[in-house]
Amino acid sequence: MSYASAPFATFPEFVAYARANPGKLNYASAGIGTLPHLTMELLLRRSGVVVTHIPYRGAAPAMTDLLAGVVQLKLDTYTTSNPQVEAGKLRMLGIASSHRSTLMPDTPTISEMGLAGYEGILWNAIMAPAGTPQAIIDRLAAASARAARAPDIIEKLRRDGVDPVGGTPAELAALIAREIPQWRELARAANIKLQ
Repeated sequence: MSYASAPFATFPEFVAYARANPGKLNYASAGIGTLPHLTMELLLRRSGVVVTHIPYRGAAPAMTDLLAGVVQLKLDTYTTSNPQVEAGKLRMLGIASSHRSTLMPDTPTISEMGLAGYEGILWNAIMAPAGTPQAIIDRLAAASARAARAPDIIEKLRRDGVDPVGGTPAELAALIAREIPQWRELARAANIKLQ
């Protein structure tokens, strides 16, 4: 998202502006190595633009400076950003997930707007210690999947901008196997080091 008076109103306009003005824009994150930092770096590298990272000590001061126009961009969650978007203080440039949000169906994904395959989401999973018997893993996975399909849970999570999945252990393993190399490579390429 961007502050309301930024010189761009859409993701393609942001990319065009950033390409024409390399290094003139700043983006806020909750700190070095946080998900907003990593996902923004992934977005910048894939779109070929240069935007300066300004790390904050937490999401709240980063949001304060975004609202004040000190920084021009920030990746943020639906629950903290949507009230500011509705108040006209921020602009939503796109969704970082692979599919449109049910809460904002008219807001396209970044992937739809020219950055094919881009996804930068926070996911949570239930894990068990190595060596846990497969029968217990299967029961835990089945119970988790049932919970993720429960209408009351779906309603509460979606209100908070969360899409429940309830996948299988194999799907989770595939996700982890895909993400670890992506983030490792990004951290090396962008020289991201925790302090």
